[in-house]
Amino acid sequence: MQQATAYLPSDRGRALLSGQALPERATGAVLFVDISGFTPLTETLARDFGRSRGAELLTRTLNEVYQALIDQVDQQGGSVIGFAGDAITCWFDAADDTLPAAAQRAINSARAMQHVMARFAQYAVAPGAVAALAIKTALASGSVRRLLVGDPTMQRIEVLAGAPLERMAAAEHVAQRGELVADLETIHLLDNSVIVGVWRRSEGGAPVAVLTPLKASSSAPAFAPRPLPPALPSDLIRPWLLPTVWANLQAGEEHYLAELRPATALFIRFSGLDFEHDPAAGDQLDAYIRWVQQVLARYEASLIQLTTGDKGSYFYAAFGAPVAHDDDPERAIAAALELRTSPSHFSFLTQVQLGVSAGLMRVGAYGSNTRRTYGVLGDETNMAARLMMEAESGQILISARVAASVQPLSAPRTGRTPVQGQARRTGCLRRGGAAFANVAATGCALSRPAAGPRRRVIVHHRGN
Repeated sequence: MQQATAYLPSDRGRALLSGQALPERATGAVLFVDISGFTPLTETLARDFGRSRGAELLTRTLNEVYQALIDQVDQQGGSVIGFAGDAITCWFDAADDTLPAAAQRAINSARAMQHVMARFAQYAVAPGAVAALAIKTALASGSVRRLLVGDPTMQRIEVLAGAPLERMAAAEHVAQRGELVADLETIHLLDNSVIVGVWRRSEGGAPVAVLTPLKASSSAPAFAPRPLPPALPSDLIRPWLLPTVWANLQAGEEHYLAELRPATALFIRFSGLDFEHDPAAGDQLDAYIRWVQQVLARYEASLIQLTTGDKGSYFYAAFGAPVAHDDDPERAIAAALELRTSPSHFSFLTQVQLGVSAGLMRVGAYGSNTRRTYGVLGDETNMAARLMMEAESGQILISARVAASVQPLSAPRTGRTPVQGQARRTGCLRRGGAAFANVAATGCALSRPAAGPRRRVIVHHRGN
């Protein structure tokens, strides 16, 4: 099952094969690589070539780009820990050399990625379809926690947590297309081996360095990457894959997973875990995610992504992929209502915010020969994430498209006011107030706020 082994970080695969556990606490450099340009490419290919041919062209392009990028991580001894949308988080462990050397390897990898991406700046995907793809990269260094969470019968998930992840995320927010940025700790580690072109401030006021090309330096010795793990036995690899993905791999049908089709995205942000100072945070996250997986399993939904942070973690669940249903938007809302209020033994959670959207998604497996994932991505996943961030604690915001699909509004035909916002998401409101629609399957009501620049709907629980 060599192909299945690619669904794990390379160092995790080596550890499983040797029977040795990776330490939960580790020191090194974390590199975030965000690719831009795939969302408009998806829309172009679906429009001009149709869903089937469009999915084929898109998957081919995705794999070519990720192969080029992940090759640079492999060559510098790094591991791709996870995928988040059109981005990857990479880890360069200082146990292989030193912390400054690990940071140097991460920078070398990022620079090599920028170089190989030049061929994708104006990339001919098909006649008449040109992709304009680019990356931005952010780097931070220090001590992290490598946490393993989730029910092995559903899927084990590895996440990084700790202060370097917070600094990396803050730096990434101020990075621009084509740039490599780093936190202050990394700059101090590398001393004279990098040139800072300009300093910026993160939203929290922390200094962020925008790096220019590296000086010639011998501070980081040449690194000989460890060999990638061979195929792992089925009993070791199975817990790390979604059951449907595992079944398709066993049947040799991974390529059938790739398509453009409707799906519903549920994003949930949760706060209250202190990964930096609380030793119990890892166990608490594990227990919470196992409960989330159980709830999602009842609706035949899949947990696609988990990202941690002391200032708020979030996860993304997909309805309609890999398994599709006629009522996936209703299933997402029903699941959101359950997940909005967690059991009392999760009292460490201080707030939960939820966002739901639906539309055409690119669904399927993608990545490189050495590191792959299963994703459900598109413009509507971004919309769901934005709605999540706008929601108040305990509130579920859903897009107009989801509201329209679960129940027509009860607003009368007269006295309607168009909602401002994107043309594809226009809707109607009742003048002077909110329009309500019952959703019998979920026992809730949907209310549309007054017309404004943002298009969203609030879900209210309807009591007995």
